[in-house]
Order: sequence, then structure tokens, then C-alpha cells
Amino acid sequence: MISDSMDAKQGLNREELNNDLGILPHFQVGEYTPHHTFVDDHSYALMLDNMVKACTDILLITPENKLLLGKRNVQPQPDFWMGGGRMKPGESPGKSGARLMKCEFGLDIHHARFEHVCAATLVWDRREQLPATNGTADVQVILALHLSVKEMENVVLSGTEYDESKVVALSEVSEGPEDMYSPILVHAVRSYVANGILREVKQLVGKTDTATDEVSPKRSKVGIEKLMQRYFELKSMPSGTSAYKLKDKRVPDYCAAVTTEF
Repeated sequence: MISDSMDAKQGLNREELNNDLGILPHFQVGEYTPHHTFVDDHSYALMLDNMVKACTDILLITPENKLLLGKRNVQPQPDFWMGGGRMKPGESPGKSGARLMKCEFGLDIHHARFEHVCAATLVWDRREQLPATNGTADVQVILALHLSVKEMENVVLSGTEYDESKVVALSEVSEGPEDMYSPILVHAVRSYVANGILREVKQLVGKTDTATDEVSPKRSKVGIEKLMQRYFELKSMPSGTSAYKLKDKRVPDYCAAVTTEF
């Protein structure tokens, strides 16, 4: 059971999350009971043609405040990516994230440890299920999870989902060359960094240096304005067609750009 005084290295506590963007509410009306059943590939393909599925994708933050990425070996994103996958009916985003972390990375994670980052809608021109060129559509909820040293040591990637993994600086994704990572991933990382700045601003507003009872430079109006300027820079929406191109080694002539619309 997680405590409200959770170690900062393990994530934010519930009070901190409830006071900012860290919680995505999950509402339940009445007594809902899930009725999950196995769906064969043909039936699932028909579902993908006629519905937008909900996905939970997870930014995995290491104890060094870096990002753990896995290189997926399946469509719709056969490249370095976040952890995660499809939500099941009845799951909150956190419980979905906990299930997916067990399936994809072999880790037992309490659902309350996940931090809401942002959300987006996606359409892809390819998928694994035949016909592959029918593509798929998602509503994406992006979460962040702070991993401990022990959890990093115990990560076991699912061989059916990933070929390899790597740890990179957050800035490599958020500020790196535009053709290196999907703008979807870049937007998620920039939102995560921006949320951290917003928390910092909230802590600074109205506080003074207890030793001198004076406002420190960082807590000054100018200091806070600079932080907020950086926040809005990070939260700016991508637009147009990306320099990044998604490729699939199994389909030599496949090369897809990412276009952002509103």
C-alpha cells in the first residue's frame, strides 16, 4: 500500500498531485462490472475500423531524472517509444498503467504512483492486424512514472513488443534534432518538463526567504515570469508536418511523416 508521504524519488504524493496537473479524474457511474473477453484478430480488426481505442502511454523516469525508452518492434510505432498500450473497460488510467507495466516491463507498480502528464488523439496509417493499411485511431492518456534504482535493475522488456531499450536525457528528446524522435513523444516529454516548472512556480509564489524575509531573485516577479515564459514555450503545440519519419524495417518502402492538426 502506498503512503501519502511517498519518497520523492518514487513520485509525487497524493496532496501534491491533487493540487496540480498530476491527477486525471476517473469517474464511475453506478456499479460497473467489466466483462472482458478474448477477441480474435479478425474481430479486433473490425473493432479498430469502427472505434477509437483508449491507450495509456507511460514516460518512464529513471532515478537520475532521465528517460527510459523501448524500441518497439510492432506497428503502429516501430521505433523508440514510451511504455504502455490499450486500456481495458473499467480501468482508471493508473490501473491501466499498472497492468501494462507488469505485462511489458515485468514490474509490480501501485496504480497511485502514476502522474498524469497530458493527452492527445492520434491516427496511424498502419497497424499489426490485417489489413495492416487500414490503420488505427487512439485517444492517448500520457502518464509519468518515477522508477527506483531497484526497479530499474528489475526491468525486463517484453520480447513480443520491444527489441531494445536505452536511457536518454530528457533534453535529448525535448530539445534535440526534429528528425530524431516522433513529435508525439517530444510533445509528451515537453509537457512533463513544463508540468515540473509549473509546480516550481506554485511553490515559489508568495514565499520569501525565511532567513532574511526578503524575496529571493528566483522568487521575484521577474524570476517567476521567466519560469512561466519557459513553461509556455514547452507547452506550445507542434504544427505542420514533422521532419521525423517513421519507418518499419519489415516494410522497406514504408516511410511516414507526422502531421499535427487541431
